[in-house]
Formats: sequence, C-alpha cells, structure tokens
Amino acid sequence: MTDNQFFHHAATRWALDAGANPVELVRDWSAGRATPVRIGTAWEVVRITTSVGREALARLRKQQFLVGPVLSIPARATLEVVVPLGTAASWPTLPERYRYVTATAGTMLCPPPRRRPAGGRKWIAAPGSRPPMTDGHLLCEAVAATIASHRHALAIARAEVAE
Repeated sequence: MTDNQFFHHAATRWALDAGANPVELVRDWSAGRATPVRIGTAWEVVRITTSVGREALARLRKQQFLVGPVLSIPARATLEVVVPLGTAASWPTLPERYRYVTATAGTMLCPPPRRRPAGGRKWIAAPGSRPPMTDGHLLCEAVAATIASHRHALAIARAEVAE
C-alpha cells in the first residue's frame, strides 16, 4: 500500500467511523465531491472565524500540539475544527465579535482528502494523517489567547489614535 493509498484509507475509515454512508462516501469522493459526514456520533465541530482560527491553530502547532481535521469554508470566512464529543458544553461564552458556533448534531460536508476544494470547502488538515480530532480544551485556550491578543492590539491602536 502506498502512502497515498494509506492516507485515503485512513480518511475513509475516519468518515465511516463517524457514520458516513459508505455508498455515498465512495461515490462522492471518487467524483471529487464533498460528502455528508455525521456530527455528534464520534465528534463535534467548532466553527470559528478564519482569522481567529488560523492564529489559534498556529499557537497549538507552535506548542507542538497535534491538530486534527480542519475544514476551511472561504465563502463564510470560517474554519470547522473537529473536536471530541462534549466540547461544545465546556466552552465559555465569547464576545459577540468573536462568536463561535458548535455543532453537536447534523452533518459536515467533507471534501475528499488531498484533493482540490469541493463544495466550497477545502481541508487545511485532512483526516487520516493526523489525530482523529483536536483537543477541545487546548483549542479553547488557543482561541481565548488569540482573542486576548486581538483585543490588546485593538486597545493599543485606539490609545494611539486618541493621543
């Protein structure tokens, strides 16, 4: 088995373990299309803005924490991060400007791994080559640190303008 075949097999196993329909999965991914994968069976999703999300993920990587599957949805300027079940309930309320959305049920449209974007979505970190999900508590801390950094920078800019 080549590395690419193993990677694709691991991504397929990840989707099937989450409850994806095997017939739809093979049909859609073979055609280069996104396929629905259930949320709430094996994991949840945290949707955050792209700017906050990319910086938070960079913080995790800088600290050498592993990042699980992450989808980019450019049309919405958001990232969808796969996290363990129960993560949604543990996150605090954030200021409106930095609001996140958690999905504990429904489906996530997942493009094929290592392919071009499909359905307006593309993997930043595809399933199969990484852990099956990102640690929700570490992600929450990284998002909070990112927001604090953004708010601090904004406060400095406002103080400079006021001078």
